[in-house]
Amino acid sequence: MTRSIKVSTVNVNGIRAAVKERSPENLGMLPWVKETAADVVCLQETRADDDQLADALAPALADGWHLSSAAPNVKGRNGVAVLSRTPFEEIRIGCGAEEFASHGRYVEVDTAGVT
Repeated sequence: MTRSIKVSTVNVNGIRAAVKERSPENLGMLPWVKETAADVVCLQETRADDDQLADALAPALADGWHLSSAAPNVKGRNGVAVLSRTPFEEIRIGCGAEEFASHGRYVEVDTAGVT
């Protein structure tokens, strides 16, 4: 059985800045996450550790999104994350050489039978 999913990808250039409400016209990205039709949202350049990421995305997590991330090993650099409407079955962090495993550049997930 074939199942289609919608995937969005966003270079947030810092998750805390991306979710910040700046004005009535610029509410940050959280309203978009709430309204998107995407099943999976991939985030690049989160520039945050796991706790900071969870805090910044707390409203999305409260709405039922699931989060996995590869935090950077250098403060304020790199970082990637995946938000999914369905729970993760498997999570893989890092790829290739061990020297890149902790740089916050790669996260791969399996969710609801989709890799």
